[in-house]
Amino acid sequence: MAMVGLDDASMQEDSGDLGPWIMNAVAIIASVYFLAWLLARLGATGIHAAGIGFLTAFTIHHLHTMNSNMFAGEPYGLAWITGGYVVASLTIAGFILGSWVKKSGQGSRTASLP
Repeated sequence: MAMVGLDDASMQEDSGDLGPWIMNAVAIIASVYFLAWLLARLGATGIHAAGIGFLTAFTIHHLHTMNSNMFAGEPYGLAWITGGYVVASLTIAGFILGSWVKKSGQGSRTASLP
């Protein structure tokens, strides 16, 4: 909290607002749906899908977060905290989505991505 200039009192003061939580849920759902769509189009599975999740999150989200934080004068480490969880999350999501298969009616296994 010290990196962004907040103290305990200001955090408690703003804790009742649902806006950030709703936006967070929308952002997560949209990001994972986009990743599922991309993986289905590329036919990626398993570790390859995790790599695509990593590259997508790192290039589209994390590098821009680092750039914005540098121009805003924020500490360098803050970009790794705020952007690092997205990179880790989409890497794990890529692996899960790429490994997820469902059984079809004929007994063969097909990818169940949208």
